[in-house]
Amino acid sequence: DQYANALSMTGTAKDQLDKIMTKLKLEYSIQNGKIKVMDKEGTDDEEIILLDQESGLIGHPIKKTKKENNKKKVGYEVRSLLFPELEPGSKIAINSRQIKNGVFRVDSIDHKGDNYGQEWLSEMFCVELGV
Repeated sequence: DQYANALSMTGTAKDQLDKIMTKLKLEYSIQNGKIKVMDKEGTDDEEIILLDQESGLIGHPIKKTKKENNKKKVGYEVRSLLFPELEPGSKIAINSRQIKNGVFRVDSIDHKGDNYGQEWLSEMFCVELGV
């Protein structure tokens, strides 16, 4: 219980939250105005969402290496029809020609929608679980 007693801090809330999460080996994101905390590189408890051509996968996942905090992350860039329930930390299963029933963690995601156009997409970077 590292923070069982009162704690005083100075600086921005983000900087202080970053320090606390690092010390506790946790990570966070803010989704729809709420803070989401989970184990570092962990996933949330929500149901796994299947992405394949029938459920909205667009094209095929592209293997990429992303540099973050001086570390390399190998994963896949994935595009799908809009899945607003997907957030960083969500678990997805991908079934495509290149990937057969792989289970992934959504590392980052960008939802795009346009009231005046046809674009309603989720673009994400996913890391395979169990690797």
